[in-house]
Amino acid sequence: MSTPSGPDASSKGPAWTPESGRRPLVGEVDENLIDMPTKQSLYMLGVITVATLIMWAAGRAACNYHVPGDGLTPREVSFEERTRNPKGVAIEFAQALSGADFESARRLVLPAAESLVKAEEDCGECSAEKAAQKSILSVADVLRATREDSIVAVRTVGAPGGPVERVLRIQRNVEAKQPWRIVGSLPNKTDLPDLQGAGSLDGPPMRIQLPPSHPLPNQPNAEQPAPTQPTPSSQPTQPAAVQPAPAPVQPAPAPAQPAPAQP
Repeated sequence: MSTPSGPDASSKGPAWTPESGRRPLVGEVDENLIDMPTKQSLYMLGVITVATLIMWAAGRAACNYHVPGDGLTPREVSFEERTRNPKGVAIEFAQALSGADFESARRLVLPAAESLVKAEEDCGECSAEKAAQKSILSVADVLRATREDSIVAVRTVGAPGGPVERVLRIQRNVEAKQPWRIVGSLPNKTDLPDLQGAGSLDGPPMRIQLPPSHPLPNQPNAEQPAPTQPTPSSQPTQPAAVQPAPAPVQPAPAPAQPAPAQP
C-alpha cells in the first residue's frame, strides 16, 4: 500500500487564531475571526463625517457673511474727526507740510500763522515730497494745555529733508465754537510761555477748603476742637469685680463642765 505523495491532512498544523501571535498564512484566515468594524460602525462614521462637513461649511459661510454695503476695508476717518484735539491738529499739520499738501495745511492755521505754510512752499513742484506722503510718520507730545490754549511738540520722519521737529501754539474759542487751530510756532521746547485760562496746568496747585471744625494739619494757630465726651451709652461697660465669698462662721466652743466634787 503506497502513501500519498502530498502531505496528509492529519499532518497539517492547527488553524490560525488571533491568539496564536503569528502571522497567518494565505488561505488559513477566517474572516469571522478578524477584528474589523461592522457595517453599522462604518455607516455611523460616514454620518459623523457628513455632519461635520455641513457644520464647517455653515460656520464658514456665517463668518464671511457681510451686510450689503459693508466691506472688510476700515471706515475712512474724516478730516474733522482727525483734528478734534490739539494733538491731532499738530500731527495733521506736520503731515501736510512734509508731504507738500499745502491746501490741508491752510485749513489748520489762522490768518496770523499763514507764514508757516508759505515758508514751505518754496520747493517748486515738490514732487519728492508728494511721492513720500505714504511713508511720512509724525508723533506729537502735548507740552502744556488749558481749556482754550495748548503747546504741542511734533516730530516728523520719512520726509525727503530728514526728521523735522516743530513746536506749535494751538488755540480755540469755546464761546464762538471755533475748533482748534494753529496760531503760531515756538523756537524750541525749553522756553515755553505760561498759559493762562481755565484748567491751566501751570497755575497754582488746587487747595481744598475744609470746614472750620476740620482744620488743615501742620497749622499751629488753628483752633483745635474740644474733645467730645462720650455718651454713657457709648462708654464701654466694665465687668463688675468679683467679691470673695465670706469665710464660714465657726461655731462657738461648748462651755466647760465643772469637775465632780470628791467625797
